[in-house]
Amino acid sequence: MAATIGFIGLGAMGGPMVRRLQGAGFFPVVHDANPTALHAAIAAGASAAPSPAAVADAADIVLVSLPTPDIVRAVALGPDGLIQGGRMKVYADLSTTGARVAKEVAAGLASKHVQALDAPVSGGPIGATNGTLAIMVSGDASAFARAEPALRAIGANTIYVGDQVGQGQMVKLINNATAAVKTLTSAFERLPVHPAAPGVLRRLRSSGVRTGILTNCSRRTLALVVARTGMDRMLDDLLSVDAVGRFKPDPAVYQLACEASGVEPAQIGFVTANGARGCPATLLNPFGA
Repeated sequence: MAATIGFIGLGAMGGPMVRRLQGAGFFPVVHDANPTALHAAIAAGASAAPSPAAVADAADIVLVSLPTPDIVRAVALGPDGLIQGGRMKVYADLSTTGARVAKEVAAGLASKHVQALDAPVSGGPIGATNGTLAIMVSGDASAFARAEPALRAIGANTIYVGDQVGQGQMVKLINNATAAVKTLTSAFERLPVHPAAPGVLRRLRSSGVRTGILTNCSRRTLALVVARTGMDRMLDDLLSVDAVGRFKPDPAVYQLACEASGVEPAQIGFVTANGARGCPATLLNPFGA
């Protein structure tokens, strides 16, 4: 008898994934806090459940695709969460939530004898629609074997990366950082230097502040660019993707990076593309403004 699949989170990623499951012959039981998204799934043939707990009562394997760590915690472990259901045996989180949350949820569900998989995806809404997502799965191998048919229905590039929950999140971090380097290095090499940059650096240094440049490109490329601009003697640090604890391409990846390196966000100050904290001008500006 085929396992019944549950799915929670019918947004820009989850909605197309549910349709891929239906196209592969699954009949998912779904839930979403947004009535419009839920009604659309029902109209397409899915069965609806009134709560995460009800999904876990109806399905053997439950996949979730949710926007924030707090929502993931509430859906999995909350008063009306999946943990309250009686049928679910395998839980797979497709969200990008960080290794810490993945382990916390896995530990909570283990108390109810539910196996958890950490399975963040890459490929965006287009990949979700086409079934070409990359899914980086970690957790117990037997749980992966049970969930694999459903995962491959939504992600042609499903990869089992390890038996410890949280490893999938770390691979996703590496994947994002690598993609950032590939796409941004050539653009960075052409960045104009803001004319006020040397003055800003001098004022910072004279007031005892350490100065540096933070970027997605490799340290070697960054060093070449800084040398070309004549700012190499004005900087204390060249912070590139290899300084992962101080790398902030976007909030989700930044959170993962902080967890990976044990750095607290409050310890870090930033120079961004549009301004420097406490300074009136940018150091390197892709728009020349």
